[in-house]
Amino acid sequence: MIIINKLILIIKYIIVALVQGIGEILPISSSGHMIIIQNILGLNASDLTFEIFLHFASLLAIIIFFFKKLWKMFISFFLYIFKKDTRENKEVKRNYKLTINLIIATIPAGIIGLLFNDLIGEYLSSMWTVGIFLLLTSAMLFISTKINRNKSIDEMSYFDALFIGLFQCVGVLPGVSRSGSCLTGGSLRKVNQSDAAEFAFIMAIPIMLGSAVFSLDEIGVALQNKDLFIPYIIAFIVTFVTTYFALKVFLKIVRKQKLTTFSIYCLIMGVVTIILGLTLYK
Repeated sequence: MIIINKLILIIKYIIVALVQGIGEILPISSSGHMIIIQNILGLNASDLTFEIFLHFASLLAIIIFFFKKLWKMFISFFLYIFKKDTRENKEVKRNYKLTINLIIATIPAGIIGLLFNDLIGEYLSSMWTVGIFLLLTSAMLFISTKINRNKSIDEMSYFDALFIGLFQCVGVLPGVSRSGSCLTGGSLRKVNQSDAAEFAFIMAIPIMLGSAVFSLDEIGVALQNKDLFIPYIIAFIVTFVTTYFALKVFLKIVRKQKLTTFSIYCLIMGVVTIILGLTLYK
């Protein structure tokens, strides 16, 4: 019986890990789907540490996926600052500006997350509120498909970066897709969909890293629990692999300009979640 219970727990955690890996990348809101799946599987609030642990797995996958680009940005940033003779180099100049834009875009969401994360988790994490925010995600994705975009990531201004960063703030709401809100913000500033998606995922790295660092103690305590160690590690691997390949697939979808499917999905899921929230999961 004990072995069966452990297997059931591992299966539940694998399901949650798959949801996290897919939801973190696709514009359907990982936080919203995590709340939905936790309600359905009967996982309680004590599993919040597990959720943060999975976010760290997604973070690692995103960093590895974009490692070459991130490394070039890192090197170019310091070359531009400390070696004046490199400032006329087009690649150095381009990567320096991209780094500054990422810093500007990250600031609003970082502030909102620090100030309101606990309040959002306490008051806006019910099933029906998640459903409402999924409808908002659906609307944003639909709007983003109706806007002509021709600006590249290299042509983004500092104001464009700030504007997209402000849209990322909406993504802290459970049920609002962070990548979807950033894509919408980018679309409204005429940034092409592919570049806006890439910018959104790189922009998520500092936010996710900050969240993981603040939760290291909790994660460490959880991993010391012998009953949770194996399920956590298995789920971590599943989330990492799922996130990496979901990112690969989604960027191909974005290049083909096919976001309407996700808008329809969020619309249907939002309505279903509101109904479930008002009836079964009050």
